Amino acid sequence: METIKSEKMQRRIQMREILSQITPLQREKWSEAITDKITELPEFSEAEVIMLFLSMSTEYDTGKLIQIAVSKGKTVCAPKVDWARWTMSAVKLKNSEDCFIDERNLCQPAGSEVIAAQMIDFVLVPGLAFDRRGKRLGRGGGFYDRFLSRADLCRAHRVSPTFDAQVLSDIPNHSMDQPVNIIVTPQKLLRFR
Repeated sequence: METIKSEKMQRRIQMREILSQITPLQREKWSEAITDKITELPEFSEAEVIMLFLSMSTEYDTGKLIQIAVSKGKTVCAPKVDWARWTMSAVKLKNSEDCFIDERNLCQPAGSEVIAAQMIDFVLVPGLAFDRRGKRLGRGGGFYDRFLSRADLCRAHRVSPTFDAQVLSDIPNHSMDQPVNIIVTPQKLLRFR
C-alpha cells in the first residue's frame, strides 16, 4: 500500500511538471479538439443531465462544453466541495460564469441547487494521468473516487477529457480508485467496459 502511495505521489509530481509546460495557446487548441469529439459522442447527445468539472489552468478547458450543453437544453452541474466533510455534490450551473473561487483557490459553482446523483447521465471526470484500460490518477483528494463509487450514480457514463501526454501505458492503482468508461484526447478516443 505504501509503495503504491509513493508511486502515485511521484507520478503526480511528474504529470504536474509536464502540464506546466503546456502553453495557453496549445491548451486552447487541444481543448477545442476535445470538445468537438465529446459533442459527437452519442453518450453526450443522449444525456439530459451532465456533470462537468470547472477547469484548473493546466486542464482541458470545460468552458465551451458548458456553453454547448446549456444551449442544447441540458441540465448542467459541477462539483461543489464541502471541505469540512471532505465530500462533493453536484450543483446546477446556469452558465460557464456561474462560479466563484473558494478559499482553497478551487473554482466552484455559485448556486445551491443540488442535483441528485441518480439523475446524472454523463460525468466529465478530471485527472492527472490515465492508462489504456481506463484507470485514473487523480490529484490525491479522493473526491471523485468517493463520488463515482456511489451506488446511485451507476448509470452515468464516465468520460475523461485529457491531453495525449497524460495517457500512459500504466499507472499505480488502488482497488478503491474508480475507472472511467471513455477517454477523449485531441488525437484519440478510447472506450472501456
